[in-house]
Amino acid sequence: MQALRGTREMQLLLPLSPASAGKDPHAPTRLGRVDLPILEGVAKVAVQGQRAYVTTFSRLRIVDIANPAAPQLVGSYSGFYSVAGTAVRGDRAFVVAQTDAVSPFYLFLIDVSNPAAPTLLSQTAGCQDPAYSPDRLAVSGDGTRAYVAASGCGTLEIFDTSNAVAPVLLGRYQPLDDGINPVNDVALAPDGKLYAGTALGVDLVDVSNPAAPVQLERVTPLASSAARVSRSASGLLMFFSYRQDGVATYAEDRMFSDGFDGH
Repeated sequence: MQALRGTREMQLLLPLSPASAGKDPHAPTRLGRVDLPILEGVAKVAVQGQRAYVTTFSRLRIVDIANPAAPQLVGSYSGFYSVAGTAVRGDRAFVVAQTDAVSPFYLFLIDVSNPAAPTLLSQTAGCQDPAYSPDRLAVSGDGTRAYVAASGCGTLEIFDTSNAVAPVLLGRYQPLDDGINPVNDVALAPDGKLYAGTALGVDLVDVSNPAAPVQLERVTPLASSAARVSRSASGLLMFFSYRQDGVATYAEDRMFSDGFDGH
């Protein structure tokens, strides 16, 4: 799924899945689109089942993609400012955003069981410095933990979201070299660990005790920063570095043992 800006409108493009259709992954085919107000812009897109959850600058919009040739807007929720992250688990949508230009960031949990009328479950404050907004969001598969990379504050915030109406901030991970190494991004790893993309590389962090996260190791892909980091189900890590203007991939099982296996 891809979001592109048109000349007069914002469009959500739904490309054909290469894996399911046996097509060339380098040449996906557009199946349909839904037009969104251009002044909103598209910030993030999350997909679950036959619905796409599109966060614009100030709204969460829910799109029915059961018929990809004719996607339909079915509902929306407003009340955000500068959305940084979106995820969906079951009937809950997770959104990280500010409420205005000078507010701290909040973790919003929204009930989307009725897509025509999403309702707010909770709004929990994270990093309290109003000058800084968050960067990225990761949510555990069962929806009981949310991890927010707040680069402006230099931290990774860990929330218990098992009670959707009253999430709790459990702890923060702050790289040992605080002040020069903010956390830019986060990706979940197996066995109670996660990857924190930082200005100095990628930290492998043990968060089994969220009140006291522990940095286990650090690697420096491309001898530069890890502005963005993601992990596939097969254990392939991908990093994007602003300084190198490129993307590198690494085999997870070799990263922290005998060096990189990347290209």
